[in-house]
Amino acid sequence: MASDHHWSNHRGFSSGRRREAATAGDTDAMNNLGLLLATQVDPPELEEARRWYQQAATAGHTDAINDLRNQVGRPAHDYGLGSQR
Repeated sequence: MASDHHWSNHRGFSSGRRREAATAGDTDAMNNLGLLLATQVDPPELEEARRWYQQAATAGHTDAINDLRNQVGRPAHDYGLGSQR
């Protein structure tokens, strides 16, 4: 799991509050955590990012479906989401 100091207070929303919101089911927060972990942490924490993207995508968050494909590098259908093209 990512340590909060890597991306705390990104865009004015503390990592603790973001993680709390994601854990409570906020799909925007889930997707944002995935984005932060995939793009703002050095080195990227892709497995953790993938977990948050997948949770948000499974709940219907369309940006998360795209982020699975774009940020993590695997098609959404690999996760049973979206359609295979």
